[in-house]
Amino acid sequence: MKASWPAILDGETWEAMKAKLEDPGRTTTTGNEPKHLLSGLAHCWCGGEIRTNGLGRGRAGAAYVCTQHAHLRRNAAGADEWVALHITEYLDRADNRDLLRPPARPGVDAPALRAQAARLDAIGNRQARMHAMGEISDSEMRAGSRARKSRLDEIAAQLAATTTPDPLAEFRDQPDAAAVWATLPLPRKRAVARLLVTVILLPATRRGAGFDPDSVRVEPVTQ
Repeated sequence: MKASWPAILDGETWEAMKAKLEDPGRTTTTGNEPKHLLSGLAHCWCGGEIRTNGLGRGRAGAAYVCTQHAHLRRNAAGADEWVALHITEYLDRADNRDLLRPPARPGVDAPALRAQAARLDAIGNRQARMHAMGEISDSEMRAGSRARKSRLDEIAAQLAATTTPDPLAEFRDQPDAAAVWATLPLPRKRAVARLLVTVILLPATRRGAGFDPDSVRVEPVTQ
């Protein structure tokens, strides 16, 4: 039904403005989602929660500050990079290969399967040496490689069969945790950080410009 008063805009102009205002591409904010890795996740040495004091504008960039006392200020980008380095190096450790790995499906003997996979890897190394010395032919090498790969794929599928989601699925059995980390969106990075480490921002140990790594303590949650 048309209004009885004169229109401020003609119909064509109104439709064009309405389409522009309702265009999802105009959205430029993400609500209250933190924009830095450690905001609300790290704590100050005094026990206070850490928040970011800005969005990174200006020469100094965003900084982490204590919400309880005005006694701490850390460059957010430097602290984030330092913590990310700790996390990815921690995930790359050989003894963390099974870190937080969900239990295998009932009936699956995971230790036996992993031992079998290790034996197959050792066999592959021996075959490669024998091939290099001319003790086995190219066709024998290819046949052995196909058989080993087929069995290793079966073992991987059996080990992956679980009723519990893997909290470190992206990193599992990957050779370079830093490369995986670089592909993750910030919310996922924050979830992984919260899962793996506690972060305490400490008083600065030196004066002057530049990030002070000794002022950020990173400790693994799971040993």
